[in-house]
Amino acid sequence: MVWNKRNLLFVLSAAVGLILLVGGGCFFYSNWSANRNAVEEFKRAQSELKALQSKKPFPTKEAIQQAKEAQKEVLGILGQFKAAFESAQEAPSLDEKTFKSSVSRTLAQLQTSAVNSGVNLPQSDYAFSFSGLITKLNFPTNSIGSWVMQLHDVKSICSVVFNAKVNALESIRRAPVSTDEAAVGAGDFLPLNIVTSENIVRVPYEVVVRGYSREIADVMNGFLRSTDCFIIKNIDIGPASGAAGIAAAQTGGASVDANMPSRRRGGRSEGGASGANVGLNSQAPVTLVSEGMLRVVIWLEIVKINTWQ
Repeated sequence: MVWNKRNLLFVLSAAVGLILLVGGGCFFYSNWSANRNAVEEFKRAQSELKALQSKKPFPTKEAIQQAKEAQKEVLGILGQFKAAFESAQEAPSLDEKTFKSSVSRTLAQLQTSAVNSGVNLPQSDYAFSFSGLITKLNFPTNSIGSWVMQLHDVKSICSVVFNAKVNALESIRRAPVSTDEAAVGAGDFLPLNIVTSENIVRVPYEVVVRGYSREIADVMNGFLRSTDCFIIKNIDIGPASGAAGIAAAQTGGASVDANMPSRRRGGRSEGGASGANVGLNSQAPVTLVSEGMLRVVIWLEIVKINTWQ
């Protein structure tokens, strides 16, 4: 104890040194153990990599060729999909004079096509919902693209109607492009707007035609087969004005000839009179059923891919 008191500084230094030595040993052992674990993990990963490489995970020439062929097939499918949805592109830059000339030329072509197809129009100079553009002197440049798009749509609609050779195209209405346009020709417009979303543009139209059932069926078939994406929203079918239409309404869609003979049953007619002198073969052919003309209102949309983004 006396020696410890005399050499207190040495004893304290030795104790501190011993503590540091023990701590350093523990630190070394823990890091050495961690290093050994890291080396073992590295060797295990290296072994797995060699195993994967031995199985040839990288694309072969055959796999690359198959991927290219699959890509071509997918692009072909996308091309067919896009073909069903025409792109809603803005019109090329046109000055007012050029655009007005284009409108007049398009309307003249539609009027001529109607005459050649035997389709009656409300009037010889019918403007197909573009009467406001004919008298318009100034055209806002930001509206020209939408007007050109609608002109193309109306041409597509008329092409279907004229090819079906209906009796008459009564009217076409469309969505107004601007508020001032709607004020000029209210009868040309629907109370609807062009709907533009991130991916598609939906353009509404109303078409009113008059014709017989075969012609109406051809119109619907034409919309189905058109390269434009027509979506029929609603159809309203009724008798056209006139005697034939009234008769059709009264008989459920067909007019019946008053001279039609009664069907015979057991030698007597269903009406109670003798059928001996009323046989179908005892007189010249008669009209049994005469179809009445129909008036059909079609509400539709043309859907396009939005390329205005």
